[in-house]
This record gives sequence, C-alpha cells and structure tokens, in this order.
Amino acid sequence: MIMDTERVQDLLDEIEQLSRHLSEREQEIEKMKMSNLFLETLFDGIDEEIAVIDQDFTIHDVSKVFLERYGLEKEAVLGRKCHEVAYQSDEPCRFGKQMCPLEKAKETKERVEVTHFHEQEGGEVKELARVIYPLFEAGTDRQYFVEISRDVTEYRNLIRKLKGSEKKFKAILDTATSAILSIDEAHRIILFNNAAKRIFGYSGEEVMGKDLSMLIPPQYGDHYEYVKRFMDAKTPKIMDKPCLSRDSEKMVRNSP
Repeated sequence: MIMDTERVQDLLDEIEQLSRHLSEREQEIEKMKMSNLFLETLFDGIDEEIAVIDQDFTIHDVSKVFLERYGLEKEAVLGRKCHEVAYQSDEPCRFGKQMCPLEKAKETKERVEVTHFHEQEGGEVKELARVIYPLFEAGTDRQYFVEISRDVTEYRNLIRKLKGSEKKFKAILDTATSAILSIDEAHRIILFNNAAKRIFGYSGEEVMGKDLSMLIPPQYGDHYEYVKRFMDAKTPKIMDKPCLSRDSEKMVRNSP
C-alpha cells in the first residue's frame, strides 16, 4: 500500500513537471509567433526587394515588393533558382566582369554589394544596387543568404540634376554684381559671394560662421528686428539704413 502511494505521488510530480514544461513551451511558442509576426511585417514593409536564398541559388522566401516587381505569386517563386526568376537564365548572374554577388558571398562569407545596369523590356535601363548578407545555421553546413535589391536609377538621376543645379547656382553667385549673402536661424553667415566680398571688404574666411551684426554697425539699426519681421510676415523689405563696408565703417568710427 505504501509503495502504491509513493508511486502515485511520483506520477503526480511528473505530471506537474510536465504541465509546467508544456506551459513554458506554450509561452515560448507565443513569443515566437509574435516575433515571426514582427519580422514578417518588417520583411514586407521595407520598400526594397528582399529574397532569402540558399547556397544552391534556391529561393526560400521573398518580400511583397519582390513579387510586385516580377508580377508573380509567391508559390510561383519559392523553390526556383534566383537567376531563373530575375533574368530567365539557367546560369548564375554575371554583371560584366563582376561575379555573381551570391558566389562572392559564399566565397568570402561576408556582406557583398554590387551595382549594375539591367536593360528592361522595352529598352529602359535600370541601375540596381544588390546587397547580399550571409546567414549560417548552427550545427549544419547549410548556408542561407538575404539578398536586398534597390532600384537606384531615379536616385542617381536626381543626384546628377542636383549637382548640375548646384554648378549653375554657384556660377550665378560668382558672377553676380550684387552682394548676395545668407544666414542661418542663429543669424550666422553661411553664404557670401564674390560681390559681397568686394562691397563689404571682407574675405569669405573672415565672415563665414560669424554673426550678421559684423556687417551692420549698431548705430545703423537692429538687424535682428528686420529678420524677425521678415520671418513673421514672409515679406521682404529694404532696411532703412545702408550697410557700410569695412573702410566706410572705419571712417564713421574715426570721424569727430
């Protein structure tokens, strides 16, 4: 009878331990579900093409942006080779003299980034940036890679336009006969063109980063009030008193 009671108690203890273990596992599973949900939201929320590929170029997962670009459903992509989907090629991608970034990532086991041009249907040329991140599964030789692709065509074109505009703007500043200067919110001078150098008698090194008051002596008015009035009304107005050049200012200060 004693043996039976001890056996029953042992079984009860085992059941209790099993219940605790199951409860802990359920909590872990819930945490994993939340983590996976977060990763899935992040995965599909990024505005770049993302693909998870193994060492044999087989696609294991892709983002919505990837599917939208190629006009495919996920079922039509998973299990296929990345070069088959992206370039309808039976061989790994070649970008001129550059080797496939996945091949390079397999070789170096490090992050790889390449930029290349790809001609779309219709003759439009796209500039693409591809980044490969290697992933390693613990306890196995299996390798996985995250490939992130970004169309940088529009970005590059915008940069070129901005550089062109910047050159034109600089040419206008340098050839203008009127003094042109700009200040920041703290009234520090951040732009001072060639005409301003001639008119005020200061070099760019002497005025850049300095307060605007160095060009407007106190006896000729408070420029802070003019700037504040402009910021409030957004209407330009000529200051009542003329500014002085360095030489004129010296004459005024030395006059009796």
